[in-house]
Amino acid sequence: MREVVQAGHTAAKADQWISQDAASEIPEEGWAKFIETVEVELLSLHEGNIARYRLRPGEFAQW
Repeated sequence: MREVVQAGHTAAKADQWISQDAASEIPEEGWAKFIETVEVELLSLHEGNIARYRLRPGEFAQW
């Protein structure tokens, strides 16, 4: 989450980032669950939960 927000990726760009950067670190059998989790977490990100990803309010606001 942190890398996605700090890089300014939209949800669509996040999918591309995940495919390129995270694919080598996630076992194939966990891939679908990982993608689902990332999408759900991005959609539910708000000022009340950004601390769990060590995001600053300014970073979130800019995103």
